[in-house]
Amino acid sequence: MALTETQIAQLKTDNAGRELVTLSSKSGIEIVAKVPGLVEMAELRNRLNDKAKSGGAMEWLVRSCVVFPSREQLNEILQRKPVLIEKMYQKLEAEAGGAEELELGKL
Repeated sequence: MALTETQIAQLKTDNAGRELVTLSSKSGIEIVAKVPGLVEMAELRNRLNDKAKSGGAMEWLVRSCVVFPSREQLNEILQRKPVLIEKMYQKLEAEAGGAEELELGKL
């Protein structure tokens, strides 16, 4: 499922101004996603705080950020390997600043 140079160029054009990352597996799965921005993170927090929506919050973030493959192809991948939702969420969350170490200091 390797991306061609033409596909990469189109994804960059379609998502101009957004940072794109690739998520790939040893089994050959290749996914391109937008790094979550302020809008996506605000909606994620809203969903996590809403009991009716919290169960699907991670999946919502992943699906809202994935730009390749198509929705149908992503569904097929996740049907076969549903734990990838959590793994992709962790990678996207880390790239959006979740892996950043902060130190607290006093002035």
